[in-house]
Amino acid sequence: MQFILRRLLPLIIAVGLLYYAVKNVSLKDIVAQFYQLQWVELFTVFALLIISAFLRGKRWQLILIPLGYRPSVFSASVALQTANIGSMIFPGSGELTRCVTLERTDGVPIAKGLGLVFAERILDLFMMAGVLILAAILEFERLVALLKNITIKNPFNNIIIIICVVAVIVVGMLGVTWWVKTRTFHHPFRKKIAGLGQSIWEGFIAIRRLPKPGLFILLTILTQIAAYLMTYTLLLSLEITHGLPATVALTILAVNAIGGLAIPTQGGIGTFHFLVSRVLLLYGLNIHDGVIVATLLHAVQFGFSLAISSLSFLIIPILVQQRQERLKAESQTKA
Repeated sequence: MQFILRRLLPLIIAVGLLYYAVKNVSLKDIVAQFYQLQWVELFTVFALLIISAFLRGKRWQLILIPLGYRPSVFSASVALQTANIGSMIFPGSGELTRCVTLERTDGVPIAKGLGLVFAERILDLFMMAGVLILAAILEFERLVALLKNITIKNPFNNIIIIICVVAVIVVGMLGVTWWVKTRTFHHPFRKKIAGLGQSIWEGFIAIRRLPKPGLFILLTILTQIAAYLMTYTLLLSLEITHGLPATVALTILAVNAIGGLAIPTQGGIGTFHFLVSRVLLLYGLNIHDGVIVATLLHAVQFGFSLAISSLSFLIIPILVQQRQERLKAESQTKA
């Protein structure tokens, strides 16, 4: 029952927020704004999404090197895209989907991959905090006004809670690792659990042995820049948002990050529409136009992301077959 509630609750929240946000906006008005988009803008957003995927793939490849694995940037990117569609179906399952995919295509153990995902998420949290701080500096008055008007109370508390949870998990992993290392286990099940914990720990501490930490940080920053440019490109292409300041895209990213932490839903459905439409009120748009723009921004980026992720699932069998052929060739060479 609890499992069903954990899966259904995000979907119920997403549908509820989506209905509340768009209930007074007709589909005809949204379609009319969509036709304003030119092929140049759509192609630019799609290209930026592809670039972002490969930047994240390169970053994922980089943190696998200390463990002795070096999948291609293409394989790592495909694995990350499968994670996106996994999260869309079941929130929180993307990390496992990514690791399972990379285990099939490049032989990276799932447990070690999960340890790296955990470390990567911590670094992403710091990067998100940087986006929030930058937005707060540049648009402090607007963000304060937004937080006062939104009915969700104290969204910043959720960030504090998540940081505390991460700290507890890290301490817990250290404690479990020490316990595993200082005791001898004879039961097979205990040995299996100990091995799993050790693999996750090895993946986590591998982040300290990055061969190019500067490149890792640069790639992280570039992915955020790509996300900003995608949002700003779409805003520039619409007549009702063409004259807005460049900081509006940064504010949207910051508020969307808060919303993703406070109310995680599949692909940001509902949460994005509700929060971004309220953000645009602070830039002079009325609620009707704000909802249309928010819906358009989400639809274009979500649609492109879904298309790329779906294509990645079709590529996986090819990558798996290529790996099997490599292993077969290596075994024949050794023989």
